[in-house]
Amino acid sequence: MFDTIIFAFRNIRERKVRSILTILGIAIGIAALVALFSIAQGLNEEITSQLSGSMDIIVVSPAMAGVTSDNFTKKDLIDIRNISGVKSVSEQVIWYTNVDYAGNSKMMMINGIDPVEYEKIFPISLSSGRMLRETDRNACIIGPNVPNVLGKTVRLNSTLKINGVNYTVVGIIEEQKEGDVNIFSPTSSSSILISNKEAKTLFGENIPSQIFVKIEDPQKASIISKEIKTTIDRNHKTENFAMVTSISDVQQLYNVIIGTLELFLGAIMSISLIVAAIGITNTMFMSIMERTHEVGVMKAVGAKNSDILKLFLAETALMSAIGGVVGSILGIAAAKIVSIVLPLIGGEAIGRVPMVIDPLVVLTGIIVAIIVGILAGLYPARRASKMSPAEAVRYE
Repeated sequence: MFDTIIFAFRNIRERKVRSILTILGIAIGIAALVALFSIAQGLNEEITSQLSGSMDIIVVSPAMAGVTSDNFTKKDLIDIRNISGVKSVSEQVIWYTNVDYAGNSKMMMINGIDPVEYEKIFPISLSSGRMLRETDRNACIIGPNVPNVLGKTVRLNSTLKINGVNYTVVGIIEEQKEGDVNIFSPTSSSSILISNKEAKTLFGENIPSQIFVKIEDPQKASIISKEIKTTIDRNHKTENFAMVTSISDVQQLYNVIIGTLELFLGAIMSISLIVAAIGITNTMFMSIMERTHEVGVMKAVGAKNSDILKLFLAETALMSAIGGVVGSILGIAAAKIVSIVLPLIGGEAIGRVPMVIDPLVVLTGIIVAIIVGILAGLYPARRASKMSPAEAVRYE
């Protein structure tokens, strides 16, 4: 067996250009497989990590927010709190309005929150100051980026004019680390938080709101979501008043997207490998034609059909293995380049592009390359093994 491999390697080396082109065809397909699956797996782990922090959160919104004046009521909040498995409930509003400070006027996001319930659902870390209290009047806390938007002099006890009303800054939110961001959290680094009651006074009682629900057992999210929707729809005497979103809904959508992506990647890999297989078959046919006389001599001195078959299959397997290894290296390099360059080009719009090098994917790529190579070279090798020794020796 070792002699067969050495002999196959010698034959590949004697036809360098043709062998390199064949190997390159295999390598491109495997590189595409490794690079795309590495990026897809990196995105998978990143999204899973982001979702894991929101498994116990359910978001309830009016399905016709902004179209109808009908909104959530106190009865809705009470009924949701009474549902088994519900831990905390917080209604909050999000509105955009002008905020004035030191001559600057900017359109900014205002979050009206329940000071007590909000922290139970979305814990806030402050870099300075304190959290809002139920007894506060005309007080606000600001995101860490607000000073950059309104002016560097915004600090504790500064006065901001929100929709024409003065508010005192009592706290500044600490900048969150990337892995600590909750995807359901309505706040951003440039938002301003005031009490829910004051938000409704500023912008009107019928301002569209959302209800955030924290549950005890994330495994029961789907069941509780259906019960919340049934309860609110019944309160408002309509079947489609509430739109309830849980992490399980997001997970299902994500699974569909990932499944589609994997099918797409599989199609790309298949096309590349089919092209590579055609290249291998062509290379082997040409090699057999050039070595017909050599095959005849080998048979004349006692080589069996199985020996000839093994020799040519060893050549295809060796070229495919080399192509698989080279393709894996190229794929890892390509994935690394994409993960570094794409964020530099797209900036914050794209964000971080993670990648994960899974040894199983690399190993699978190499094995697939070898299998494709052997299958592609099987027919030419069988033809070579069945040649008549007399006719092969006379072939010129």
